[in-house]
Amino acid sequence: MRKLQAFLRGLMLVATLCIVVVTVTLYIICNAIIRRSYADMSREELLGSVRMGQELLSEYREGKIDLAQLHEEINPRFRHDDVFFLLTDENGTVLDRTDHAVSYLNEERLAQLVKQLETADTVFDGQPETGDTCFLMAARHAQGMVIAGKPMLPYDSAVRGFRATLITYMVPVMLVMLGITMALSMYMGRPANEIVNAVQRLSEGEDVHVSESLPMEMDKAGRAFNRIARTMRKAKGDLKYERNTFALVLAGLNEGVIAVSEDGAVLHENKAAIKLLGGRESKSYAQLHAELFRSLEERTPALRLKVGDATLLAVFSPLPVREEGKRGAIAMIRDITEQERLEITRRDYVANISHELRTPLASMRGIAEGLRDGLVEEKDKQRYYEMIVTEVHRLSRLVNDLLELSHLQASSSAFEMEKVDPAETLYELMDRTERLAGEKGLEMKMELPEKAVKVKTNEDRLQQVLTILLDNAIKYTPAGGNVTLGARNVPEGVRFFVRDSGVGMDEYTVRHAFERFYQADPSHGAKGSGLGLSIAKEILQKMNIKIRVDSEPGKGSEFYFTVPVWEA
Repeated sequence: MRKLQAFLRGLMLVATLCIVVVTVTLYIICNAIIRRSYADMSREELLGSVRMGQELLSEYREGKIDLAQLHEEINPRFRHDDVFFLLTDENGTVLDRTDHAVSYLNEERLAQLVKQLETADTVFDGQPETGDTCFLMAARHAQGMVIAGKPMLPYDSAVRGFRATLITYMVPVMLVMLGITMALSMYMGRPANEIVNAVQRLSEGEDVHVSESLPMEMDKAGRAFNRIARTMRKAKGDLKYERNTFALVLAGLNEGVIAVSEDGAVLHENKAAIKLLGGRESKSYAQLHAELFRSLEERTPALRLKVGDATLLAVFSPLPVREEGKRGAIAMIRDITEQERLEITRRDYVANISHELRTPLASMRGIAEGLRDGLVEEKDKQRYYEMIVTEVHRLSRLVNDLLELSHLQASSSAFEMEKVDPAETLYELMDRTERLAGEKGLEMKMELPEKAVKVKTNEDRLQQVLTILLDNAIKYTPAGGNVTLGARNVPEGVRFFVRDSGVGMDEYTVRHAFERFYQADPSHGAKGSGLGLSIAKEILQKMNIKIRVDSEPGKGSEFYFTVPVWEA
């Protein structure tokens, strides 16, 4: 198709050029023929006129006619064909001339003719192409010089007529040929132009379809283009889907992701990264961006950042190499604060367990070795046996607490919930605790809810939590103080609380009160395992209940949690 189209265009162009060349050649040839024919005709005509002029000059010089008769003879006789005369004597002085000769024959041209006659008897002059307005013929005579002339107006008229005829016939032919060439080129080029325009629009992202009924074999190109367009449309849809999916995955990640190009420009970043770093204007964001850009050259593996109380770990990785050999880098940002805290907790947990187990074991070992070696008197043996039993009980409580806490943390099943009367639970706990508080010199108080309602909870676990809180309150309340066990109605349900007037806790102790093995200053109370509040927190978490504490040093503490009401 392209070859045929190029051939037709070339053929039309050659034909047009041939017409132009023929026209120009014809014009040049015809113009030369007309000029030569007219010049020959003018030469013959002027030659006869010169002879007649010579005869008149001879008659004048012989006195047969005077100057007036000579002038009269020159003008009327030749006016019909526009031939004009100029007669001079042998010295070159003008004797007479035709009246209209002045407009054709100036002094400069006359001087040229006279000069030419010095070497020739007859001179013919006249070149239309040089701008001459007339043909001239000069001849020497024994009694002077005769110059005859004829205007070129007939020649000019003939050339103009030929030119008009040529333009009249040839220009339309040229226009027709050009029109045919343009029509054929447009007809043959329309399918190609349509496909080219479609390709252009397709490259700009438009959804394009071309007609498959194109002339000649261009229909095959149309079908091929439509197949390509369908393939690209599908690929574009898949790419858009993958991009949107990738964006959703990035947005849903808890880890931060920041990717930069080879020149440091940010390619991708998710909300988690901005949130973890404290915003785009933060110092941490700028530091990470600088380190990420530097990793393109230095291959920095990772970076630890401290943002407030949080610890972040950014791991750098290079992006795939692009075609031009350039590559960017990506940073995966994780908040490792909890991970570090758990690691510290694990180490402390192992250390605390070791310490808690070592203390009673060391005590029992010392006592047992003393009994074995006979170092204990008979009267003291009973006391030493009691000490061993006490340490065994302590060790048993510690093991039981550890097993209880491990069971709560390992079990994924929820507690069986039942309808419980808060007042009955409080009365039962008061009966069990009053004697212990009285032995330590403490006053026990109880506050019942104003509105009698039933709560949805596990009664055994509720009593276990309140018992832990009561034991803790009694342990850290000096003699003469008071401990209050109570419940009150709140919009969310029934709030149970244990309040004491003990030593209280500072902010640091409040933050760590529910951690395993954490103990407040043992000088203010009896030594425990440090697992009670952790067990209470785990139990309440199993029931989707949060426990809180309000405390100030020297003003006591209040532990409280809210249990939902039983809905009938």
